[in-house]
Amino acid sequence: MGAAAPAALAQHEHEGDVEVGATAEGRLGAIFEQDAPSVLYPFAAFGLEGWLGDEPGFEAIEKAEENLLPLAEGCEVWLRVDALDDALRVFDGGLNEIHVGGAILLGGHDLHEHALWFIDADSPQYDADQEAWSGTFTLLDEGATGYADSAPIVIAFTPACKPGQTLTVACRGGDKIVAKLRGGRVDAELTARLDGDANTDAELHVNDRGKGRAKFKRVADGPHQVEVVECGTTDNTVCP
Repeated sequence: MGAAAPAALAQHEHEGDVEVGATAEGRLGAIFEQDAPSVLYPFAAFGLEGWLGDEPGFEAIEKAEENLLPLAEGCEVWLRVDALDDALRVFDGGLNEIHVGGAILLGGHDLHEHALWFIDADSPQYDADQEAWSGTFTLLDEGATGYADSAPIVIAFTPACKPGQTLTVACRGGDKIVAKLRGGRVDAELTARLDGDANTDAELHVNDRGKGRAKFKRVADGPHQVEVVECGTTDNTVCP
């Protein structure tokens, strides 16, 4: 991979990050509940092709939460990679690949770091019909605080585009186009584009029923095509 992360990863959502703290007994711990696998998006560069993302990240808690206390100064927290499903790969913020048994430096008591999670479509073990890929990780401390290792943390990932998803496009009221996605990946944040023009890009969020919708207003008469940019899914209509 190259020397800089893709521009699409420059802004982080933070919501859903793994929150890191320590127990009163001196053991690292995490607050992390994953209702659905984290969504990864199409990526093709640096000789790689597949699905890439940087969520969830890792962030230190600022006050006592659940059974965890804020990290003490002097800690040096690392994330060790214990196991990865076939075709799932992990890179640190410097774009160095971290193999099973290796670790990523997350930081000190005020840590906030993101790894890069990658499903490798070129891997011989890649299965396009697989719904999710998981990794198992452990937090460990190499600093003066000497916290004990955390319990294992399991994180699951899934591609933004789902095989079999469908897009239906219709012209309404003469000059408005409505695009409806069905059978999509829950929580995927996709882009609907009209007639190949990036200036028309509209957000298309896939809800918990696998459905999403985008609208285009003041559309000219004639034939039109809408594409879900990340997935290549298209449909056509004619206005009025």
